[in-house]
Amino acid sequence: MFGTFSEQLKKSAEPVNSLIALNAKTLEALSGYQTALFTGLLNDSANYLKTVKDAPDVNHVLAAQSTCAESMRDRFASVTKDTYHTLNQLRDEATDVFRTSLNNAAENAQTQAKAMVKTAQKATTQTAAKGAETATTTAKTATKSAATTTKQAAKVTEKATETTAKAADSATKTTKNAADTVTKKAQETAKVTAKETDKSAATTAATASKAAEKTASAATDAVKASTSETSKSAPSSKRTSTTKKSGTTKSTN
Repeated sequence: MFGTFSEQLKKSAEPVNSLIALNAKTLEALSGYQTALFTGLLNDSANYLKTVKDAPDVNHVLAAQSTCAESMRDRFASVTKDTYHTLNQLRDEATDVFRTSLNNAAENAQTQAKAMVKTAQKATTQTAAKGAETATTTAKTATKSAATTTKQAAKVTEKATETTAKAADSATKTTKNAADTVTKKAQETAKVTAKETDKSAATTAATASKAAEKTASAATDAVKASTSETSKSAPSSKRTSTTKKSGTTKSTN
C-alpha cells in the first residue's frame, strides 16, 4: 500500500521535477549569456578607453568609438538571439513535459480504471462464489433440518398411532366391561323386579278376593235387611190408605 502510494507520488511529481530542471537550466543559460554580455561590454569599454587614451588624433577616437559600438551591437544581438533560442527551447521542452504528463495521467487513469474494474470483477466473483457457497450450505442445512424434522414427525406420528391404538383397545375393553356389567345388573334388576311383581300380584289378588268376599257378605246382609223392612212396612201402608179413603168420604158429604 505504501509502496504503491510512493510510486504514484513519484510519477505525479515527475512533471514538476522536469519543469524545475528546465527552469534551472534555462536560468543558468540566461545568466551565462548575461555574464558574457557584461564581461564583453566591460572588455570593450576597457579597450575603447585604452584606444582613446593612446589615440594621437580625433580620427582614431572616432574609429575606436565605431569599433566599440559595433562590438556592443554584435554582443547584444548574440545575447538576444541566444536568449530567444533558449526560451523557445524551454517552451518546447515544457510543452513536451506537459503533453507527456497528460498522456501519462490518461494512461495511468485508464490503467487504474482497468485495475479497479478487474478488482471489482474479482470482488464480485468472490462475493458471488461466497454467496453461492453460503446458499449451498444453507440449502444443505435446510435439507438436513427438513430430514430431521421429517424423521421426528414420523416418530411422533408412530408414537401417536400406537398411543391411539392402545387407547382405542383400552376404551373397547372398558366399553365391553361396562356393557357386561350393565347387562348383568339389568338382568339382576329384572329378576328382582319380577320377583317383587309376583309378590305384589299375589298380595293384590288375595286382597281383592278378601274384599270381594266382604262385599258379597255386605250385599247379602243388605238384602236381608231390606226384606225385613219391607215386610214390616206393608201393614202400615194399608192403614194409611184406609184413613185417606174415609177422609175423602167425609169431605164429599
